[in-house]
Amino acid sequence: MVDLNFGIELEMLPSQEDYDYDDGDDSAACRAIDMMYDEGLVGVAEQHEYHCRCDGCAYDRSGSLFAAQEDGTVGVEFVSRILSTGSNSDMAELLRLRDFYPSLLRGIGWRPDGYFGAGNHIHVSHPLIDGSGPVDRAMASAYMNAMMASDLDAWRHIADGGCGNLRGYNGQGTRPDAFPSYAWEVSSSWVRLRAHTIEVRVWNTPAEADRLLVHPAISVGLIHWAFREAEVNPASSASDVLALVGASEPTHRKRLIRAIRETWPHRASADLAADLITSS
Repeated sequence: MVDLNFGIELEMLPSQEDYDYDDGDDSAACRAIDMMYDEGLVGVAEQHEYHCRCDGCAYDRSGSLFAAQEDGTVGVEFVSRILSTGSNSDMAELLRLRDFYPSLLRGIGWRPDGYFGAGNHIHVSHPLIDGSGPVDRAMASAYMNAMMASDLDAWRHIADGGCGNLRGYNGQGTRPDAFPSYAWEVSSSWVRLRAHTIEVRVWNTPAEADRLLVHPAISVGLIHWAFREAEVNPASSASDVLALVGASEPTHRKRLIRAIRETWPHRASADLAADLITSS
């Protein structure tokens, strides 16, 4: 089993501008934070500023799974500490989140539908992200984009989280015509290179609780597969990567499923991820 670090940014509820919230402490966002706190999934029952780096919000903190932060595009964003696929306790907390999630949605009177722009962003750290050059990282990112671009309709269905609609913010995603023949930069809102992680932004905040584990399962597997392909089958441009994946897309799907099983320890969610990738 390959151990990888990852983090979750779970956005919930439309922003104040887009939704008729109650004022004050009775708002849906406040109720969400209070419920997550009572469940032990949030460490402090208050909403901190966007990208707060206090001791309670720092990515390398210990303690509860999430910190609650502001985000101008949504009502509240729950940002996880750094998690590990090799940690039984981290996996147990994700399972507790999954089991609690339906009660949370009922308690705040909201169900993700893919029309409001709430997403479930997954950051993944891979040993080769810091250990490789910018072209190698860009090539791995191009492999990820190419996997999705090879069948956009299928990946929209995988990414919608059971909502039936992929949110407009990432609706365009990664298009085949966005792969240049002269450079590595691919125009995509679905996958982004960060300083020390690759961020998979394609996922809706899910309507189906099981997707809370499926999203990181596919994300860590997708990044592990992409770096391995970039090592074994290096290319000279992003468009060449698109051609390589497109020429044998069913084979690459099988390799991706194998990578998920190599990196994700929870068998049921790995199986569900494989089913979604196979059937879409």
